[in-house]
Amino acid sequence: MTLNLVAGFIDRGINVTLLLATPVVKLKKYIHPNVNVVHLNCKRTLYSIPKLAWYIKKHKPKNLLSHINRANRVALIAALLIRSDTRVHVVEHNTVSVRISNYSIIPKLLILFFYKFVYRSAANIIHVSKTAADDLQKMVFKNKINVKYIYNPIVDEKMFNDINEKPPHPWLKNKNIPVILGVGSLRSQKDFLNLINAFSILKQNKQARLIILGEGEERNIIEKSIIKYKLQDCVDIPGYVDNPLQYMRYASVFVLSSRTEALPTALVEAMACGCPVVSTDCPSGPAEILDNGKYGPLVPIKNPSALSDAIMKSLANPIPKKVLRARAMEFSKVQSVDKYIKMLGI
Repeated sequence: MTLNLVAGFIDRGINVTLLLATPVVKLKKYIHPNVNVVHLNCKRTLYSIPKLAWYIKKHKPKNLLSHINRANRVALIAALLIRSDTRVHVVEHNTVSVRISNYSIIPKLLILFFYKFVYRSAANIIHVSKTAADDLQKMVFKNKINVKYIYNPIVDEKMFNDINEKPPHPWLKNKNIPVILGVGSLRSQKDFLNLINAFSILKQNKQARLIILGEGEERNIIEKSIIKYKLQDCVDIPGYVDNPLQYMRYASVFVLSSRTEALPTALVEAMACGCPVVSTDCPSGPAEILDNGKYGPLVPIKNPSALSDAIMKSLANPIPKKVLRARAMEFSKVQSVDKYIKMLGI
């Protein structure tokens, strides 16, 4: 999403320097050729504070836009250390109340302290969804600081070129057997165990297949679940893929089974591909994207029976592709870049 934003700025004639705290390999090919890339070459984001402070002091940028909590902390501390006039804008991607809910009291208080007293030095605090912005406002800032929200620049022209590629998986070529699709890192937050359980229920009444794209620490647990439900012949986990849009275009239903999300990119991407979607009503982005169920069913988290029923209904009565695509365009790169330019005053 950051690289989409960078490309949008450059297309508008704005000079951009991309500061990378740690090495980026997989995303290197997606960096706009006209962006100035500076590698701080640190093993961890936190270690980049001195180098970032030195860079700000030397180059004196008018604006510094930071994404994700770790980088936000680094950017604000670096600017404060040298008492810089650079305007630091921080973008949050997680719902704070959910993020700290499982922490013990001391870590929770430390996080809230940091938000309350360090984030107040930011020129702007932006969130990627209105619901999550309201959550941060209510939990930390009350009426003292206004937390803005700007949707991620998800949908762009290149995306539609990617959509038009041929189906990459043999199951997607057979239109007689519907294919359910899940996309995301294989970790507990995404709750693919819930999706597999729901799929096992659905399989009792309907022939279907399930593809899950992604990689992560829960692969072994997920594979054992597939064996447990005897789904080896109809569930495939190909791993990480560069272009999941090809899968979304040809899938029968895209399912988001997460326990928590701020603004799930994959959900918007699937809609842009015209793929019917089903999602858990997790805090906090899906309900906002789907307008409380208008553009796809929302079901309780950790409820495989409800998830299975929603998938079945979507297969039987899918929302028209043009309706889904029109909604996805509200999360376009053009709209996002326009709002960031206005906020940054450039």
